[in-house]
Amino acid sequence: MNTQKLGIPSTVRSSDDHLIPADPSIPPSLIERLAASHAAVLKKWDTNFALDLRRPKALPT
Repeated sequence: MNTQKLGIPSTVRSSDDHLIPADPSIPPSLIERLAASHAAVLKKWDTNFALDLRRPKALPT
């Protein structure tokens, strides 16, 4: 089935499929600042409160 005829975009990435670089002269929007702040908080919580799921060392018997 040809998905292009159905209007479904292809998931294959091409060389022209890239992100637009941010212009440093334009200040970040509120959404971008909130996203960055949220990411920083999540990273901090992950490093401070992450569960150590490694198995404990076996005790000698």
